Amino acid sequence: MHPVERFAGLDVAHDTGAASSIGQAPPTRVELYTAVSNFTLRANTGEAAQVLIEMDQIVQQARAIGANRIVHRALYISAFCNLMVGQLNDCVDTCHLLNAELSDSPIDRGWRSSSESMLAIVSISRGERVRALDQIVEATILLRDGPTRGPGYLAAVNGVVIGCLSLRLYELALEEYARVEDDAVLAEYRVAAFVGILNTQLAHIYCGLELDRVGWATARSQFEQALEYGRRARTRLPEHDEGPWELILEARGGMCLAFLGETDLALPRLEAALVLLRQRPMEETIMARVGLARAASIVDRTVAREHADHALAAVGHLTDYALSAAASWERARLDLDTPGFGAALDYCRLIARESWDERARMVRLVSARVADEVRVRRSVQHGRLLHDEATGLPNRMLLLQQLSTYVAASRELSLAFLDLSASPSDQTLHAIIATLDVDLLARYGPSELAAVGVGVSALELADRIRAACGAGALDHLAVGIAALIAPASVSSLVAHADEALLTAQRRGGIWVNPCSSTC
Repeated sequence: MHPVERFAGLDVAHDTGAASSIGQAPPTRVELYTAVSNFTLRANTGEAAQVLIEMDQIVQQARAIGANRIVHRALYISAFCNLMVGQLNDCVDTCHLLNAELSDSPIDRGWRSSSESMLAIVSISRGERVRALDQIVEATILLRDGPTRGPGYLAAVNGVVIGCLSLRLYELALEEYARVEDDAVLAEYRVAAFVGILNTQLAHIYCGLELDRVGWATARSQFEQALEYGRRARTRLPEHDEGPWELILEARGGMCLAFLGETDLALPRLEAALVLLRQRPMEETIMARVGLARAASIVDRTVAREHADHALAAVGHLTDYALSAAASWERARLDLDTPGFGAALDYCRLIARESWDERARMVRLVSARVADEVRVRRSVQHGRLLHDEATGLPNRMLLLQQLSTYVAASRELSLAFLDLSASPSDQTLHAIIATLDVDLLARYGPSELAAVGVGVSALELADRIRAACGAGALDHLAVGIAALIAPASVSSLVAHADEALLTAQRRGGIWVNPCSSTC
């Protein structure tokens, strides 16, 4: 069986051929989506440069048939490939192009989040850590604010996680996956789910490397969890080109074994993996070298130094802090027999502990900042749901909510419906909004207002409406009023006011429901 992903309501079986096998005929959406899915796998296994060359044609073909969602995904992968090959400016430009094509619709927030995460990683690469923190916070907020299904959502989760890993926010990375780990959506998008497992493993590895350098025994549990996620990943290997993924898992697993002291198991795995990794530009090459330096330090320190030196030489602008620091640490450990060097390592370990504590403080600050901002934005959105966009007045939903509060207080209520559909201009509307003295004025419909007076009789409310409108404007208004003493329900009050409005619409002027005061 081929792995299946769901896109736009379609079950898409992945073709195991290359993207170029689409053929001469205009490709279908299914074929384009299949090609882009294969690009996702290839971009993560050292083929980013080649994917960039092939992606332009896919984007053009997707645009030609109006497959905007495929275009968005392809642009995101292009940005990722530019990042992987070190073309940071091109990565930024592609992210901006993606953002320009996205709408304000909630369904596009996942891709906006993904783009923001990519920009955060670029900022980290440029040494702009404060800016990167702002960007990853924004990406997380967009993620929380969008729908929790679809490829855009899972791309956003993976993007936020990678950004958090780059910023050493390991707990936040694991927290994001904990939000979706039991969701059936992971079964629908197997490629994204597989990448999620790999990223979770990476979080435990990076955390373990830092804890090992700090000197805490808890590092062991992190490497053990990483091995467990490696076993889980092997059960979900993509059927297309399994070899590179097996290689990645071998390198990661071998390094974990080395740090767990399983030298006999680690050395053959890492040595075999390194032979093949030299052919692919992946960070797992550094992992293999770091693992070999740790494992070989027990049996041959000269070989260990060689691997540590190669690991340091391979560190680049995209190498995560935990991995680059581990390469430096492994090299330094091999000079412990140098007089006075032990004291220097002790000092380095002290600095590492302070850095770890500062990192933990940053995790708490970012988590609190995200929670506060999400709360504020949801409050604003809730306010927009309850108010008329054109006038800023409470809308029908908020009116009915507030009437429920008034009814519960068992006080006399007057409710007027004002029909402005016959008014020749908006001046009457603006005059009423500015001058009508009531407890609540709401937009009830496209051309209707609702006015509520608490403890106010129907006649008094009618006088207030006349004063606010002026004599001339009343010729173009129909007003129905109901006033109930201790009304039984909101629906009864609304029904009586609506009945009065119907009479006013037929006859003109202001009408009070004659039954309202006793019903």
